[in-house]
Amino acid sequence: MSDYLDLADWRRRVAALYESRRSDPRPEPEPLLAFRAARDRLFIEHPSSPVPTAERKGFAGVPYWRCGSRSTGPTAASPSTG
Repeated sequence: MSDYLDLADWRRRVAALYESRRSDPRPEPEPLLAFRAARDRLFIEHPSSPVPTAERKGFAGVPYWRCGSRSTGPTAASPSTG
């Protein structure tokens, strides 16, 4: 496949992962864990992965916050005062 087609396929697959995550009816954390596993697989296997080819075999996955961590989820943002 050409680099352009590989990149288009990468973008399509990433969009599909996020859509699948949003529409997954299972209770948390199952959809989140499935999304992370699929995304990590994409990083390892896809030709347009940002992970260099030489590093993919040892790639352990993207670092994520723990499920249920207080550091994830919606938050309020306010403008900077400085």
